[in-house]
This record gives sequence, structure tokens and C-alpha cells, in this order.
Amino acid sequence: MDTCKNCGKPLENPDQELCPACRAVENAKARTRREEKAGHARRRRMNRTTRKMLIAVCVLAVVFTGLCVTATVMYDKYNPDEFIASVDAALEAGDARALKNLLKGEDLTVSDEGAAALCRAFTDAAQREALRGQLEDQVVDGGAQGAFPALGVEKESVFFGYSRYSLTVHSVRLLLSSPVQNLRLSLDGVPRTGEQTADGILYQNLFPGLYTCTVTGTGDAKSLKLIRRLHREHPEAKIIVIDSLSACRGQGMLIYRTVRERREKNLDIEALADFVRGTIQHQDHWFMVDDLNHLKRGGRVSAAAALAGTVLGIKPVMHTDSEGKLTPVSKARGSKGALRALVDKMEELGIEPEKNQPVFICHANCPDYVAYVKELLKERFNVTDVRADFIGPVIGAHTGCGTLGLFFVGTKR
Repeated sequence: MDTCKNCGKPLENPDQELCPACRAVENAKARTRREEKAGHARRRRMNRTTRKMLIAVCVLAVVFTGLCVTATVMYDKYNPDEFIASVDAALEAGDARALKNLLKGEDLTVSDEGAAALCRAFTDAAQREALRGQLEDQVVDGGAQGAFPALGVEKESVFFGYSRYSLTVHSVRLLLSSPVQNLRLSLDGVPRTGEQTADGILYQNLFPGLYTCTVTGTGDAKSLKLIRRLHREHPEAKIIVIDSLSACRGQGMLIYRTVRERREKNLDIEALADFVRGTIQHQDHWFMVDDLNHLKRGGRVSAAAALAGTVLGIKPVMHTDSEGKLTPVSKARGSKGALRALVDKMEELGIEPEKNQPVFICHANCPDYVAYVKELLKERFNVTDVRADFIGPVIGAHTGCGTLGLFFVGTKR
């Protein structure tokens, strides 16, 4: 049993720190045990703090590493140099799909065909180098212009100062001007629709690139020679060539209406040309042919069809379409039936016949047919101004006697 060092009395409780008799002397063992307990508590508290610090350091390390990786990935993805290199690589490889992913249309839709056409335009290394320099300048200065005004760079902010870059594409225009009429343009086999202007046909909203272009039109060698001669003889004159898509009295009606418009409104040549272009598709040409043998000799109908039509009294009804081609439309029984069919077409397609006079007729030596059509026009539409004349020799040789054409202002050809 332990005793108190001060009074010598026994200490009943070995863990007792002070003597119960004198209250003066500490129990060394108890103090040691107490100090050990306090030390353990301090160590436990230190261990918990250490663990917390270690966890915090690990979390910070993971976050920092993640930020570094993110920054590296973002830099690689949104680096302007990487963007320009991707554009250059796609153009050099002719990879339309890769290039399409980098394109953004400003006023047009980005298509596979458009991206392929743009790739074809930059097969030359010098062209690609020039574009690369332009894009580098535009990354620094968004308003910088280069050799390719239809192409540019757009920068879009996405994350903490990082930007996404796109190769912007603006539409281009093409103006076709030629003495050849009825011009038509196809790009890589796809027909394009243009707008007729005073200077030619204007095609808009085209995707920039290199295409296989096909241009077709109508005209003849004599007309072209005449145009060239007029240009040589009158270099100061402005000559506008327009395909009337008409024949016979159809041309006469167009000239008549044009001269009347000029006199009434005192139009200049540009305005008058616009009037003619807008009038052509409202010049209706309808024909009936009385003798099928002439069409047979010209190869327009077979011998069997000509024989059957002659025996049955069938007369073809034809018209000149929007491209100026003579096209069969229907058949009628008997000559008067065919003439009534022409007037029926005027009733169907004509625009205010009583106001849009005169009406024009051409015929191949058949005055009786002319008189009959005049009666029908007066009865149905109160048309009294009818200008009739003989058909021309070229068309008359193909159609024969008894042919009659009716020309009027209509909603369409």
C-alpha cells in the first residue's frame, strides 16, 4: 500500500492524487497516470487535426490537378492556333466533313456540297497559306479584311476567357451577261435560279467554292453576228438583247405593246427592257393545224397518226410554252371545234380580254377561220380590235394551209 510522503499515513486509493489526512502530497503514480491520460488526449486531438489537414491537402491537390488538366484540355480545344491548323489540315486533305464541323454560315446553310466546293477552291498551297494568314490576322483583329472576303473568323466566349472559333462563310453572287438568251446556270449539276436585271442574270446566295459550271442558252449565229456588227457600228449605243420566245404575230403583239408603253410612259431603255421581260411570259400563243400531212413531212407526227387524224377529222391544238417551244396540248374534232378550243383557252387564261386589246391572229390562207374566230371573240369578250395577218413562210411551210394562231395577254404561257 502506498503511503503519504508528508505524514506517512497510508493511501487507501492508489489513484488518489492528494493525501486525505494532510492534503499536501501528490500521489506520483496518480499524477503520472493523469499526465499519461492528458498526453493521450492531446495526441488523439493532434492525430485528428493531422488527418483533417492531410485530407484537405489531398483534396486541394486533386482540385489543382483537375484544374490543370481542364486548362490543358480547354487550351488544346479552344486554342486559336489549333483552330487555324484544323482548317488548314481539312483543306489540304480535302476533308469536307471535317471542314463542315468548323464552318458557320452567316446568311446561308452549310451543306456537305458547299463544304466540298470550298475544299476544291483551296487545293493550291499558296491559296491555303494566304487564307491562313488572313485567319491569323482576323483572330487578332476581328475586322481585318483579306483576300477572301466571303470567309472570316467568329469568336464565341465559352469558359473563363476561353473562346470557341468558327470559320464563317458569307454567300456570294454571280452575274451572267451574254447576248445569248434564256441563260441557265447549273453548279455541279444542280440548276440555280437567277433574277433578271438590266446587266444580266443575277444569281444570289451561292456558297463560295469551286464548282463545275454549266451555262446554257438560246440564240443563233445570225443573231450573234448582227449584235456584234451593231456594237462595232454603234459603240456608243446601249444594246439590250432579249429573247422574245415568240413567233409570227406573237412577236408583232410584243412589239406593239412595247411601242405603246414607250409612247404612253416615255420610258428609257432600261425600264422598257424590264417591261419586255415582264411581258414575255404573259404572251399566250395558241395554234390549230388543219392539215396533218405537213406535220408528218416535218417529222412532228407519225404517218399512222396523220392518216388516222385525217380520216377522223382530228385537229391538234398546240401552244408555245414558257421556253418558246411549240408543244401539243390537246385534240379537237373538226376545224371549228379546234378554233373554239383556242377561244376556250383565251377564256381560261386571258386577262381581261375586253381591256387588253388588240388581239392578234395569224393564219395560213384561211380567212373563213379568221372571220369565225372574230365572231367568237366578239360574242364572248366583246373584243372588236383584232389584228389578223398571214403566217410567215417558214412556219407556214411546216404547218400548211388552214393553220391559225391566236395571241392574247394571259396569266401564263
